[in-house]
Order: sequence, then structure tokens, then C-alpha cells
Amino acid sequence: MPNRTLHPELSRLIERFKRSRGRSPCFAAQAPGRVNLIGDHIDYCQGLVLPIAIDRRCSVAADLKGPAGRVRFESINLNDSFEIDLGSPMRPDDLQDRSWGRYAAGVLAEILIDRDPSPLSGLDIIISSTVPFGSGLSSSAAFEIALVTLLERVLGLTLDPLDKARIGQRAEHRFAHVPCGLMDQAASTLAQPDHALLFDCRSETAEQIKLPPADQLAFFVIDTGVRHALASTEYADRRSACERAARALGLASLRDLEPDQTEAILSLPEDQQRAARHVVSEIRRTRLAAEALRSGALDNLGPLMADSHRSLREGFGFHVRNWMLLCWPPNPCPKRSAPG
Repeated sequence: MPNRTLHPELSRLIERFKRSRGRSPCFAAQAPGRVNLIGDHIDYCQGLVLPIAIDRRCSVAADLKGPAGRVRFESINLNDSFEIDLGSPMRPDDLQDRSWGRYAAGVLAEILIDRDPSPLSGLDIIISSTVPFGSGLSSSAAFEIALVTLLERVLGLTLDPLDKARIGQRAEHRFAHVPCGLMDQAASTLAQPDHALLFDCRSETAEQIKLPPADQLAFFVIDTGVRHALASTEYADRRSACERAARALGLASLRDLEPDQTEAILSLPEDQQRAARHVVSEIRRTRLAAEALRSGALDNLGPLMADSHRSLREGFGFHVRNWMLLCWPPNPCPKRSAPG
């Protein structure tokens, strides 16, 4: 590993590796989770999203002194481990009893397409994450990008950030059976500190938008305790409703539906109408939110985000999720109430 100052979470994982294995790891990497300010359920419709990276990360550390011909994965958080035989085909359904293992196997399989697996023989990987699982903060994408970054270093590759994101996305599609868009992985690879990432999911282009200083704008992610699984049928049903609506309207995706074409939506079944209305209005809100950040018109953000949550509830039935509280002068953040 290069000799440079490491993030505390990665330093702790390296110390854990030393205690567990009796030796120092040769490779280490980490990637952040993300929270999406606005633009939810838009990425698979080729729309615009506006995520930021958060200060919770997935860290991985490894060396090449594990069992020959195999890759060993150990999760500290889950107190679980398994091995993959590099000499055998990796099949999506081989790890059905380990949901996290499917993400690991998927990334490994995708990065090894048309590549010699022998440089990974004996790879021994320990994983730790501070991104809460199932909280909507993209713990799976953080794991995928941390892992693909580590494998990139072991294999001596130099991958484009979006290529790394696509590897993570394909792992989700093929191995975890999650029909996700590219937002989560793109945010984990592209988002810069103190910036929001305006990502166009059709052109796959990104704009870094500088965030105001903390005394002008602060984001608080409040954990409601609600957990979700993207592989559930609900997620697939929402995406299917959007895709069926686009086909019925003769469009490649709902990204092509203009606001002045909303009368065409009335011919759709009710679930597709709700989905189409959300997509059209959410893309518009994402554009306006990005402009509010660029121009410093911060008073516009709160109403846009409230409308976004309302649209998600009406369009997709989201009643409880991880909410964000925005605070900025001249209305200071509320003080914590005294007990009792």
C-alpha cells in the first residue's frame, strides 16, 4: 500500500487484519455510501439525479497469502466468511444463502471477464463497513466499489470511474438480481467532498456542484429504522411500471416524456400514471434543485424536497424513509429540546 495518511476507518481495518492474520495487508481500498438529495427512482428511467457522498464508508483490506487458487471473503459486520474457487465457474445462484456473498462474487466475476484469474490466487479479503445495511444509503454500492478498487490494484489495472460503476451495476443485475440504475455506483466513484453530483443517467455525464459552507446549508440524514431490500418484488414492480408506461407511450424511456405531454398519461393504467407523473415531475425538480445550489437560492431547496417526498408517496407508495432535514440562515437549526 502507498505510504500516505489513511482514513481512520481503513486504519482500523488494517489493524484488525494484522491481529486476525498475523501479518499486514498488501492492498486496501474504501468507498463511500451516498444519500440522494433529489431524483429518486429516476436513474433507471434515464433521468437526472443529485446525490452526495456521505462520511460512512465500506473498507476492504487484503493480501495474497490465503488458500491457493481461491479468494476468501470475510465480513466483520456479519461475522461471516466464504471462499470462491477460481478454477470453477461463478454462478449467480451459488450463494443464495449469503446475500452479501452474491455482491462479492458478482464483482469478482465481472472484473475477471476476459482476464486471467491466476493473479488473484490466494487473495484473502476482510471487509468492514460503517454504512448501515438496508438503510437506503447504498451500502451495497459502497461495498462493490471498494471491492472493485481493491481488485483493480491487485490486477494492476487502471479503470475509468464509470467502468468501475458499471461493474458494480452488472454485479447487482446478474448476481444479486437487483434491476438497479447506475446512480448508487456512480455516486460512490464520482462524488467529490463538499459537492453534489448532478448525474445524467442517459448520457452518463456528471457535473460537480459546489455545496455552500456548513454555516449556510447542512444536511442531516435521520435513520427511521426502516430497512429495505432492493431485490424485493416492490422495487422490480416500480421499475416495471415505469418501463411499461414508456412502451405504452411509444417512448424509449419516461425521460422522453415532456411536461406538456401529460394528457397522454391519462390513457395509462393507474399504477403507470402515478409512476409517469413522478418521473416527469422529479426530473424537473432535480434540475431546479441543482440550479438552486448553483445560484445560492437555498430557500428553494426545502419545498422541492418536500414535493419530491410527496411525489414518491403518491407515485410509489413510500410512506416512511430516511428523511433529510435542511437548515440554513436566517432560520437556524433547531436546538435539541431538554429531556422531559
